[in-house]
Amino acid sequence: MSLLFNPVDVLQQLASDATMQTFLGDRGVALPDYLIDPEPQPIIAAQIAELIATAAPDCRDRIRADLRQVTALASATGQRLIYSICADTPEVLDRLSEKATPMQRSFWLFVAHRSIFEAAEEALWFEHAPRTFSKSYDVGVRLPVHRDAKSLRLFESAIAHFYSKKEGCGRFAKATITDHHADGSVLVTVYIQDHVQQQPEFNGDHLEWRSSTPARWSALQFWPAMGEAKTVVRHGRDYHEALIEIFALCFLRTKVHARQIRPILLNLQPLKQPLPLPADIEVSAVQLRELTLFDVHDGSELVMKAPTLQPNISVHDLDRRWCPKSPLLANHCFRVTAAKIAVIYPPAPSTKRFTPACRAVIELRKTGGTNLEEFEEGLRTRLGAYLNEWHITSSREEPLPGPLDADVRGRLQ
Repeated sequence: MSLLFNPVDVLQQLASDATMQTFLGDRGVALPDYLIDPEPQPIIAAQIAELIATAAPDCRDRIRADLRQVTALASATGQRLIYSICADTPEVLDRLSEKATPMQRSFWLFVAHRSIFEAAEEALWFEHAPRTFSKSYDVGVRLPVHRDAKSLRLFESAIAHFYSKKEGCGRFAKATITDHHADGSVLVTVYIQDHVQQQPEFNGDHLEWRSSTPARWSALQFWPAMGEAKTVVRHGRDYHEALIEIFALCFLRTKVHARQIRPILLNLQPLKQPLPLPADIEVSAVQLRELTLFDVHDGSELVMKAPTLQPNISVHDLDRRWCPKSPLLANHCFRVTAAKIAVIYPPAPSTKRFTPACRAVIELRKTGGTNLEEFEEGLRTRLGAYLNEWHITSSREEPLPGPLDADVRGRLQ
């Protein structure tokens, strides 16, 4: 989600229709009939922004916070998760297909089906959780997930007991279960009551300290067909293993001995050399736009970025310009840990396959992370084929030594 969030920019992308009327009315702002229009109109959006700005502070703040939530699920990842969760509700899919843009789909879902929106929001948090907090496991069993109320209560009680014993918090725990129909997985999100904290908050123009009881988030995604799970917990290995064991006892109704799956590493070292054009004749250029190098001797990092306003310059061009006699990319003490590759297609006005700007940017991390899931299926398949041509495939090499542990790798995310 952008830090430069502007409610007016969001309103300009939304129609002033019945959905907007319901949204504003539920928050104490009446939308006059003369502002109703089935298509987004900048002039009308500006008038609605004025109505919001002059509303009571509580109403205004709530509207702005809600629009910020809507923006998060308008991303490519957010849209993919929405469709995965809605796959078994054709009436919702039909209504989503009527909306012209991701922002309109996200906004309509927020107003009309809040529970589905919140499930997609939890899934988005899971996807964007730092990799230093996640672990993958072979659970060892392929069993269906039981969803009855008794299993859910037992799970919440066991999680609360674990945190109470470990840290003295977790008086209450609440869990939600969401099906991802696209890959047949089940996502269990857990909220655990944390210790009471004092936090500064603004009340008008006054800064006050307020006692609050925040909730910790943990989650587990389970693939019944494969017997594999991924956990996201902001703690050590024992917390991950406890989450797996409690999940299996309560929802799979069996005891398991899960085995951690070693992360798949990508071999990014071929990126030290200029990338050739792939066999795909529709690709007009390939450029390395960003590269993160790790010095195996002292643990330092170097990030090389091509100028944003000079799209024809690549990281390799910068290396030759900065270090003509001893290029950094030829130095064996540097290892590539992350990269961004721009694949450029020639303009094709008769098709919308490669919008926007006929340019796809592949993001790669040595720890196995990519952004390929953000692209539509056809383009995703082609980009994956390019990576294979460039020999950017899974590697058997060991994780980088010492300094590139949790701290450094976290900064790379």
